[in-house]
Amino acid sequence: MIRVLKESLPSEKDALIRLVRGVVLAQGNVFIKELLRSRGIKIGTTKAEFEANMVAAIQNGELQRHHIDSWLGEVEGWGNQHVYLLSMSKALSEEPFWRDVRTVESKMRSAGFGDRWNSSISLEYPSAHTLTGVYFDAGVLTFVWHKGLSLWIRHKDKDYREEEDGDTYEFRAYRMSGDRVVTRFQLRPLDGLAAVFLQIAVDEEEHKTTLEIVKSTIDRIWSFNEFEPFPIANAIKKLDTRSLEGNGIIAQSTRLSSGEAYVEFGARSASLAYQDSTAVRQVRKSVQARSFTGASGRFTVPLNHDSNRRVRLQMFGAERRIKIASQLTADQVWEILSLVAANV
Repeated sequence: MIRVLKESLPSEKDALIRLVRGVVLAQGNVFIKELLRSRGIKIGTTKAEFEANMVAAIQNGELQRHHIDSWLGEVEGWGNQHVYLLSMSKALSEEPFWRDVRTVESKMRSAGFGDRWNSSISLEYPSAHTLTGVYFDAGVLTFVWHKGLSLWIRHKDKDYREEEDGDTYEFRAYRMSGDRVVTRFQLRPLDGLAAVFLQIAVDEEEHKTTLEIVKSTIDRIWSFNEFEPFPIANAIKKLDTRSLEGNGIIAQSTRLSSGEAYVEFGARSASLAYQDSTAVRQVRKSVQARSFTGASGRFTVPLNHDSNRRVRLQMFGAERRIKIASQLTADQVWEILSLVAANV
């Protein structure tokens, strides 16, 4: 039997190299190392070396398209993002079609998403948020949008000075690089949860516009009224209360509001918990949380499967928004969201 191994075409290799040069800079070293280690590729010690080794591996065929696809799906755009957590209606989450991939695919194709169904991960950098893929795996339905960005990276080794007409000019070098942001909408029927993940910075209009893109897309299949924003204000109070129990959840600052007034507990240092102060801890214990609304909170929480890692988490009650400030994998992000969902 003759086996034919399909290699990446030159044009596809060029696209992969461009993608690696853009995305690698945004990913944590630990994730890049895992990718290279899993393929038996030389790792290096700096991101510049990581990038050079990944490019060389793509050029010689050691690192191919499906390897990059798998890696990007797990790490690109996960963590360091804003999340709008939603609960699915019971009627939708209990629909029998979730048990049949072919039925889900049929619904997606009927809604006009056939060309995006299970598509290869996009290598493009579109100028606007563009739906690039719709996937259904292990009972989870995912919609993915990409948007390209340009950024300038400082390269001091390319600086130089030049004399002209008796004057000295200094030229400072920057290299233009492509980056991209990822927006996702995921539905988890078995958990009764859904979430919109935005990798873009906090900007009220930008978030509003992107959320409208997500809503209009989902409205082609179901009314977005099937998804109810999660009561983040309740979760802020519950996590703050739990932090007093010494169970690994650390509250660094919490604001509780009542009408036009509020009380706020916080530590001067971002690495400390406000409960480390015995006096402040006693004051917090005297507060009846049920009389207040959770306005905002800043916490660090542990990861169950990695005892050495702690995740920085910010929560905003009125906006019903969560900011995960640590770089994570997809599974780790959902571990954190499940913790929030369990504390309302």
